[in-house]
Amino acid sequence: MGDKYLKVGDVIWGKGSAYIVVDYIGKGGMAQVYRGIEKDDNTPVAIKVIKKEQGHSDLYSREFVILRSLYHDYIVKLIDFISSDDYVYIIMEYLPGKTLKDHLKTDRKIDLISDIIKIALALDFAHSNGIIHRDIKPANILYDANREPRLTDFGISVNAFFANVTSKYAGTPAYMAPEQLKGEPIDPRTDIYQLGLILYEILTGHLPFTPDDTREFLEWINKSLIHNPSLYEPQITPAFGKLFMKAITTNREKRFKSAKDFAIEIVKASIQSGYELPHQVMKMFDEMKATISIYTIPSNAFVKIDTGEKILEGITPYQEEKVFPGSHRISVKMPMFSEMISYTWVEPGEMFHSDIILDPSEKTRHYSDKEVEDVVFTQFGIVELRETGMLVKDTETEDNIYQMPYSHSQKKMFVIGRYVVLTAPGEDLKVIDLYKKTMITGERLSRVFKVGFESSKGIVIVEEKKTTWVNANGEIHMIGGSPAEEYRIDADTFLFRKGHTIFVKKDAIVSFEVPYNDIISVHLIPFQTYVVVETKDKLITYDFFGNIVNDYKKTFEGRIKKILTVLISRGRYQYYFLLQDKILPVSYKRGLLIPTGKEYDISEFDHFRLTTSYLVLGQILAFSSKEIGVISLKEHLEYKSLFKVPLFKGKIEKVSKSDPYLTVRTTKGDIHVFNLLSVSSEFENSLF
Repeated sequence: MGDKYLKVGDVIWGKGSAYIVVDYIGKGGMAQVYRGIEKDDNTPVAIKVIKKEQGHSDLYSREFVILRSLYHDYIVKLIDFISSDDYVYIIMEYLPGKTLKDHLKTDRKIDLISDIIKIALALDFAHSNGIIHRDIKPANILYDANREPRLTDFGISVNAFFANVTSKYAGTPAYMAPEQLKGEPIDPRTDIYQLGLILYEILTGHLPFTPDDTREFLEWINKSLIHNPSLYEPQITPAFGKLFMKAITTNREKRFKSAKDFAIEIVKASIQSGYELPHQVMKMFDEMKATISIYTIPSNAFVKIDTGEKILEGITPYQEEKVFPGSHRISVKMPMFSEMISYTWVEPGEMFHSDIILDPSEKTRHYSDKEVEDVVFTQFGIVELRETGMLVKDTETEDNIYQMPYSHSQKKMFVIGRYVVLTAPGEDLKVIDLYKKTMITGERLSRVFKVGFESSKGIVIVEEKKTTWVNANGEIHMIGGSPAEEYRIDADTFLFRKGHTIFVKKDAIVSFEVPYNDIISVHLIPFQTYVVVETKDKLITYDFFGNIVNDYKKTFEGRIKKILTVLISRGRYQYYFLLQDKILPVSYKRGLLIPTGKEYDISEFDHFRLTTSYLVLGQILAFSSKEIGVISLKEHLEYKSLFKVPLFKGKIEKVSKSDPYLTVRTTKGDIHVFNLLSVSSEFENSLF
């Protein structure tokens, strides 16, 4: 054992305190380690003593400098540093527990895995402060009285902030990374490799290498030979097998980029393998949890996210908070589209935003059932209206997945995105959520005067004593009183007029009077908070509180049927007036709409019903009994035929649209379903 540097009772005077030697613990490297107490309060301490004449005191001086900058729950704590003529003394917290090397033989795997997670976080903290440990091994992980691990022995650590730091063959050969053995530059991934070896040893009872001497070991490294963990432990899970392939690969470029990422993946692999990690460990990752936000084109796609903890499911646009960071598998599926599967890496504490463009398949559907009164193909299923009520079928298998009894002879069905609205005189209004398979019941309907419907915005039902609005979110809003003479709907706004009074329903109902006797029409400006009142010779723009924003003379003839909006680029819109026989481009600036550019004559299509559609960006879908076509609202107003009558048996009787699907019913009872995005791709280039 050699001569001891200190004896029991010796006092070492430090900076502001003194330390009394109580017992000899042992030797580590060039140092002797003693147990002591702080003189004033009897706090247990560990005293590491190095004899200067041995020439290694500079290593321990460096350890002091390093530990002074690293204060972390799972890194041994420095208390004092004393240098005398003959010795260097490092005073640290006393860790009465054994080393991880001892615990490997006795402790449960789940406890040891938790320890590695904690040490990985300690390493990440050290790396963020520029420190590479270089000698991660079971003997350098000690435990306190509460069995909490500490990373110790920073004597050969180096500063990663200095470029091209080489190993100089420092460390413990059995736990050295390939770059250390070869004398190549090292970086934080060197420590990750070493910690990966320890985790391998915890789960298998072995290191992943067979050779005993350095030369043979180097040959294994050069050939990237690593024993499959299942060789030692047949029950090892694929999650941990995949983790080892990344943590202890010879190619450091393929390793985890940070110790924090390594810790995160250990947690996920543990959960996937059925290990129940302690609450204390899981809580450490709460602040790291990220937010995933997924948008698809088209929207309302079905998305599944494998977080490592569980499978999340939703409809786009979809956002999920408190998702474990790391690698995630995302799958997106929509009928008549190609299923998309991707992997993404979510950074700790950050928000991952993904825009996904789904590719449409080239197939169309022919669907025929003589008992069906009405049918709409949607992203959530085939919605049928039958004599007995509503039936929803799976879009692929056509199996029944939901039904709603509703047998009134005058019933009608309207599909708004993911919602189905059923109406009939004398029956309760019903709104069905196709995704959640739930129903909301509204008030009983009396005599219905008229129904206004837009598949992407909502439905308005006008009765004698009330007007009901079902918006794009499936919410029912009822306004009592005499019937509305005119109404408009936007995504979250309902506008209606009774004589000279205009009502706007957004968060609440506001109303204001307009002093004009020759009102022709009223309109909402899409995506804005303005109302346009059209008279015989003027356009007046109001805000939602009834304040006049603009008052200007009409420069065109005819009545505005609708104000159309086309998204040109992110946050930039082009506006159009849809008149009886023409489409008029208009410039917009803070409530002011002025016709500009060349108008487009649609008089030859006056028998068409025109409606905005999610087709190619900026289109109007137009159809008649003979033809379905598209009018482009991009740079040049043009018309292009999608389908003509020879495609169908009989004439076109009804066209239903639930973006991006078009359901065409003919007078012969045949039903054709088209993916508009797929169809449009065939003529998009010729149109633009």
